[in-house]
Amino acid sequence: MAEEKKKVVVCIEDEPEMIDLVKLILGRKGFELVGAVGGREGLETVRTLKPDLVLLDLMMPDMDG
Repeated sequence: MAEEKKKVVVCIEDEPEMIDLVKLILGRKGFELVGAVGGREGLETVRTLKPDLVLLDLMMPDMDG
């Protein structure tokens, strides 16, 4: 029986502590979470990984969501 591939979620947030919290919560539910600090890093991460879902902070200092 083939193992089901984990869904990939990218969390774009300017506070690393929030990324850690989301990673803890979603990790317990079987998701693979990739964190990106700030809008520019987040945009590059999304382009590279093509995730199943993006969680996005709307108000960030370098580039708004």
